[in-house]
Amino acid sequence: MMRPLTYRKQRGVTLLVVLVVVALVTLISAQLIERGVFSERRTTLMLGRDQAFQIALGGEELASNWLALGFDSPDVVHLNQKWATTAFEFPIEGGSGMIKGSVRDAQTCFNLNALGRVQNDDGPGGGDEPRSEGDRDGGRDQGRDEGRDGSPSVGPSNDPNGPQRRPRIQVIYSNLVNEVLKQVDLPGVTPESLVAPVVDWIDEDDLPTGIDGAEDLLYTGYDVPYRAANSLMASKSELRMVKGYSAKVYEAIKDYVCVLPRTDIDSINVNTLLPEQALLLTAMDEKIDASLAQSIIDNRPEEGYDATSFKAQLPNNSQINTDKIIFTSNYFVIRIQVSLNGATFIMRSLVERTGGQRDQMKFRVVTRYFGEF
Repeated sequence: MMRPLTYRKQRGVTLLVVLVVVALVTLISAQLIERGVFSERRTTLMLGRDQAFQIALGGEELASNWLALGFDSPDVVHLNQKWATTAFEFPIEGGSGMIKGSVRDAQTCFNLNALGRVQNDDGPGGGDEPRSEGDRDGGRDQGRDEGRDGSPSVGPSNDPNGPQRRPRIQVIYSNLVNEVLKQVDLPGVTPESLVAPVVDWIDEDDLPTGIDGAEDLLYTGYDVPYRAANSLMASKSELRMVKGYSAKVYEAIKDYVCVLPRTDIDSINVNTLLPEQALLLTAMDEKIDASLAQSIIDNRPEEGYDATSFKAQLPNNSQINTDKIIFTSNYFVIRIQVSLNGATFIMRSLVERTGGQRDQMKFRVVTRYFGEF
């Protein structure tokens, strides 16, 4: 029996609608399954990260306790103490991973935040004072530091009467940059072009320091504009935002600088310096040349220097200014690495030592950094 043509057309349309519905349901189901798989994976990773973070905090506390027990004497910090010679590692319960930790002295580098204050160093006990507008362009006020040999520290100035003295801390950083630049090929880069922009990045005003300074007027003119921080640095990686600090410049200087949360920390612990950091000593005083700096590190006693033994390493009748060279430290960096279920979590904690005696010594966490940087 022949069916009407209209009926056959309607049946074809119905079949087409069914196929479209099946295709849509299949597509939606696939998307739901995919989202479910990704959501499960994301949740697993988030839980794993949170678990690794909590384990890292436990490792941080463990390392702090280990650090407190690692001093023979709190008055002298050196590389032969237990905190520096013995790294620790512990398996995670259940055999799913491992905690590894190490400690290093955070006062074996130049504290960039020290550039945020003008030093009044008349001796080892000299204080410091905040920068002011009168201190711009090399400094025209009284109270400026002298150079490493006792002569005025001369810096750039717009004063028609001639160059003015620079704060000593800027001179030290300039010396450090100069020593670093001797080791790398960076045409056109000078110490002056790298010191002033860092000072401007940290200070609170918007007036450039001399002809090499850089403030908001420069940074807001970039293709991707931003403003100077005008506050203490939180990480040395901020240098990459500062005028003049290209990737090559940063790579060359990053191992010699650091960021500590205070502006009055501007000394180097000679007892924890590594041989490759000898140029930090040469930056402190022009009379400490490369050979003397290397000799000071090579001849370091096993128990570290004190004031008397250190001075014995200096030339007779030496006029070397050693007020920026110390023999102890209050800041340390704890590195914790957690390996958990095939993933790795890295945390660095800057800790400050509180309490003088060994049985009263504690460590306060100042800053935490996550990952490699």
